[in-house]
Amino acid sequence: MFAIRKPDSVRTQAALGALAVAAFAFAAEPASAQGMELRLSTFVPPVHVIAREIITPWMAEVEKDSGGEVKPKLYPSMQLGGSPPGLFRQAAEGVVDMVFTLPGYTSPAFPRTQMVELPGLSADGRAATELLWKLLDPYLKPEYEGTKVIALWAAEDAGLMTRGKAIKTLEDLKGLRMRSPSAAQARQLAVMGATPVAMPITEVYPGLDRGVIDGSMVPFSTILDFRLGEVAKGYTIPGPLFGRSSFLIAMNQKKFDALPAKAKAAIDKHAGR
Repeated sequence: MFAIRKPDSVRTQAALGALAVAAFAFAAEPASAQGMELRLSTFVPPVHVIAREIITPWMAEVEKDSGGEVKPKLYPSMQLGGSPPGLFRQAAEGVVDMVFTLPGYTSPAFPRTQMVELPGLSADGRAATELLWKLLDPYLKPEYEGTKVIALWAAEDAGLMTRGKAIKTLEDLKGLRMRSPSAAQARQLAVMGATPVAMPITEVYPGLDRGVIDGSMVPFSTILDFRLGEVAKGYTIPGPLFGRSSFLIAMNQKKFDALPAKAKAAIDKHAGR
């Protein structure tokens, strides 16, 4: 019986193939040990108070309680592409894993949620937040189809900022181009005599600076977060008269459903009211 010897080139290729398989297995093991990255996309910069004091600690708690099975990672300032009004749709369609956004940026998709922004409905942001969670299931839930609602809350009272003098009477508002964060608040501005301009908060600074808008309806926490004090000179604080915007952190439902049980439990522990 004769032994058939493989040519050197065949043996070399086989050895290289075995090395590649071994290298792949070696590389795959640390990646698994490092946990699955969950991409959280948002329009706010990393220094924004919500990114810094809410989202970042939340991500750390989820990673810790999942035993490292998932590692949420923040992608601020629209680093993953798109525009602020498109964020919720990105989460619902699985383009990104999670988002922080405002339902008001796409008001037609959230007509029921928008009702919570009506003026005089809630005394403050805490009361409005409680109302949102009370109504979420089943009344508001259809508006969030395709996602898991992780956090839903209301902002502080909205106020008015202007490039020039502060608004003191309704006459002062007439004819002014005022930025609005949502359809509900746009309607309020129109009733008061202003011309509402739909605009995400990221465009307010350049809008005021260039005179594209005369002012903005916005919570005053944005003065620091978006440096609006550099371009806004007049400030009007009306209290709860104007209502307030709602904020949302949502995760793609299919992505959540595919996670290991421990990772799901970690997210559930840090989600909800």
